[in-house]
Amino acid sequence: MTASSGRGGKDLLLSRRDVLALTAMGLAASTLPAHASTPGQLTFAVHVALTPSWFDPAESTGIITPYMVMYALHDAIVKAMPGQIQTPSLAETVTIAKDGRTYDFVLRQNALFHNGEPVTADDVKFSYQRYRGADSSLLKQRVDKIETLSARHTSSSRSRRVLNWCWKRLTSTGGGRRA
Repeated sequence: MTASSGRGGKDLLLSRRDVLALTAMGLAASTLPAHASTPGQLTFAVHVALTPSWFDPAESTGIITPYMVMYALHDAIVKAMPGQIQTPSLAETVTIAKDGRTYDFVLRQNALFHNGEPVTADDVKFSYQRYRGADSSLLKQRVDKIETLSARHTSSSRSRRVLNWCWKRLTSTGGGRRA
């Protein structure tokens, strides 16, 4: 077997044994167990180049790839988790009216931003207003109002039923933070 070395047109000769040995070394290197350097540390590897807009949930494009980054960096009011489609995350409790038109969220008392500031109902309202990603116009057409009832309590009223996936898109990506 020959392979061009790129040096003046000379060819490098590789036997089948050499190719098999290189393949075995590559496979062995790729199957070695990965160890976290610190107990409790999660190592997150992404197989694509990161786009800056992926770090801002308000810019969500609606494709699945950015959600890998958003789920690792951002928390949300509710998140889809195994066994429950709308698991409270930043929310301590979520109450949905029987007609499906009003959602009441009470935020966790200890919910904090990365800088230590508490997450408030005003931040939730701001995140909704700031959202301009995929399906934002549909979502904003169908949500009548968002009220902050207290520092930890927010309520959203919908003039019509919002498509469930559209509402989940906003609540599962966080929406962003005031500057």
